[in-house]
Amino acid sequence: MTGNWAGFDDDDFSVVVEDVFSSVAIKTFSQSKTPSIRLVSTANFYTRSLVRAYLEQFGMNVMDVRMVLMLARAPDSTVTVSAEMLGVDKAAVSRSVARLEESGHATGSGKSRKGKVWRLTPSGYELHSRIYPALIERQKKLLKGMTPEDVQQFNAYLEIIRSNLEAQ
Repeated sequence: MTGNWAGFDDDDFSVVVEDVFSSVAIKTFSQSKTPSIRLVSTANFYTRSLVRAYLEQFGMNVMDVRMVLMLARAPDSTVTVSAEMLGVDKAAVSRSVARLEESGHATGSGKSRKGKVWRLTPSGYELHSRIYPALIERQKKLLKGMTPEDVQQFNAYLEIIRSNLEAQ
């Protein structure tokens, strides 16, 4: 059955293939026509490249680099607030701030209503000063061929997708 949702027809994302066991034609998602599949695939590819780059350049994993950037942007954040801002679970943030604290790049102090607050140390800000320019260069390479307007529109599309996901 073909449905019409958000102005799209199911066939806009489908391909017909042969079931290898029964030789019956079946409809399935097209890898190249389905935005959600392409988004996940691209994100996975990007994440794998980040893992290698961050380990090589900074000796850190992706989550720890994200936390350094987040704590520079929003010092005195709790684990809960950080998890919400980054879209990850609190356990990942807790492990990350523990590693950053152990390496001398972050410190937790006091308690807010929602728990300990975290901020970068001077060493953490020095690390941020090395991470930031490297990531700016990475962004430029990633977005090569796009105009500032393209990037703005792409970000708007991503926000729509995120809002749709949050509404589910």
